Amino acid sequence: TRLGRSIRTYARNTLGLGWRIEPKVKITKETEETILETVKRQTMILDRVFTKPNDDMPTNSIFYNLKVDEESTGNGYLEIVRNRFGFITAIYHVPSITMRKRVVSGDDGEKEVKGFVQIQGNDKAYFKEFGDTAPMSATTGDYFRTDEEVEEDDLATEIIHFRIYTPMNYWYGAPRYVSAAPAITGNRFAAIRNVKFFENDAVPRMALMVSGGKLSTETLQQIEDYFKGKAMGVEKAHTCLVIQGDTDGAGFDKGNTGPSIDLKPLTVGVTEDASFQTYREANDEEIRECFGIG
Repeated sequence: TRLGRSIRTYARNTLGLGWRIEPKVKITKETEETILETVKRQTMILDRVFTKPNDDMPTNSIFYNLKVDEESTGNGYLEIVRNRFGFITAIYHVPSITMRKRVVSGDDGEKEVKGFVQIQGNDKAYFKEFGDTAPMSATTGDYFRTDEEVEEDDLATEIIHFRIYTPMNYWYGAPRYVSAAPAITGNRFAAIRNVKFFENDAVPRMALMVSGGKLSTETLQQIEDYFKGKAMGVEKAHTCLVIQGDTDGAGFDKGNTGPSIDLKPLTVGVTEDASFQTYREANDEEIRECFGIG
């Protein structure tokens, strides 16, 4: 819960707050007219693309999803579509869990990492690196010859790969919460532990202590069956277990009235309300710290 909330908060506060187009050059009264015209023309082109990047998703959602992917897996991907004149006409978000770097054979026969492949079930689609102008097939990943007729629907589009840098991997990024993996796992196990506690009608692990006598084999089997089935589940709460002990008649004083039977919990703290609450609060703080969220 804390990890998911932190990722979405981080994504919303970085790439989910809107967008605007700013020129890379500083515009002043002394700026040349040719530069002003270039900036105006480029701004119009970019504004047209980002105002409607595709028919399904607005720009804010595209970049928000991109950041959620990057923070969740360490990698985010945008698909860039161009027309036959080379102008960008559409931008799409590509789920990071479907994308892989592609290993191909270079001109010298050596293996190299170039381009991307999207794997969804048994289907594969191939993409080029952003800026690669050579025509490539999206279904086979092969580059077309310059004299070869090309089906426009089969042309591979381009991918921009965003990643959170890690020195542990040259090709992929790593999510920033990796250092808090024990805290995330601890929260998960603590939650499951508490759920199981209630599924078992809040019955902790118990030790059956018999002194001054013994339990028959039949009674032992009844106790085992009770805790394995009849006592499990909140709908079976407040049921009663009757335990009968037998004396063997050996070594008992005349004043002894029979065996003593005790049920004692084996796990410390499991009968307390909200088990692991302090532990989980410390874990939540560690997860938030990974994202710089107070």
